[in-house]
Amino acid sequence: MSDRFMMFTYKIRLCKRQDPHNWRLCPYAHPGEAGKRRPPHAYQAVMCDFGKTRKECSHGESCMLARNALEYWLHPDK
Repeated sequence: MSDRFMMFTYKIRLCKRQDPHNWRLCPYAHPGEAGKRRPPHAYQAVMCDFGKTRKECSHGESCMLARNALEYWLHPDK
């Protein structure tokens, strides 16, 4: 997978497969998956304090900081 794919697609775009498959091996996001990411323009390359403790941020999807390790490490500004 290219760097561009990893930064802008990996675990961001929803998987279109309908058959049962291993989410850990699939590069696309799935409903309810812990590793799901937001597009990089939606947040900064700084880890949210809640993300560091693996707790839910009170800002939810609107948090301007990285909410998990995938968002943090795969942000283009890192």
